Amino acid sequence: MLQKIKEFLLVEFIYFAHWMLRLTWKKIPGPYPLEIQKRIDQGLPTIFGHLHQDDISLSAFYIGKPVGVLVSHSKDGNLLTKFFHKIGFRVARGSSSRGAASGFLELLRISKEEKLCYITFAADGPRGPVGLTKNGIFKLAEILNAPVVPTVALADRRWTFHKSWSKGFIPKPFAKVEAQYLEPLSAEIISEKVKNKDYSSLATIFNSRIAEAKGKAYF
Repeated sequence: MLQKIKEFLLVEFIYFAHWMLRLTWKKIPGPYPLEIQKRIDQGLPTIFGHLHQDDISLSAFYIGKPVGVLVSHSKDGNLLTKFFHKIGFRVARGSSSRGAASGFLELLRISKEEKLCYITFAADGPRGPVGLTKNGIFKLAEILNAPVVPTVALADRRWTFHKSWSKGFIPKPFAKVEAQYLEPLSAEIISEKVKNKDYSSLATIFNSRIAEAKGKAYF
């Protein structure tokens, strides 16, 4: 019981702090690539892949949209699930290392039943290392027949957790926080590569686009 109370209070604190901070941020959402905007207008699912370090910043750009997320079966995952529920996200549980298949199928079910246009996915989670894209994001894209849009968050002023594997960060109050939506990997290319188990070439493309947009300061 005591543990549940602690988790409840921690989630409430995180939610309140996130709400207060994002009120002060100057959010700058980049435009979606044209083909992605067309998919969204048609109500088709799209996967927005990012680094784990961008979770806090990017969540502010998805609030109020039909968003699905995959969260790992871990202690931190339990807290994150409760936080995501509070901001209106649809959550499936699983990860690239544990429960991936069931998590993907649950996310597929949710996306179809609730007509989710946005799936946001931490490509290097849940354990890293930072910037190392796992196969899970491409497996999910193949299941959903969806493209993957490399997405980054940038902040001109931030607190960085240097000791964490993800190098996670929180934009400071009144920071300029930018979301950039980079050139997507098409559903057709992903399907072809996944069927041939050629995940490395997909990861190389995804990683290079993320790294170029991020720069060395975030790694």
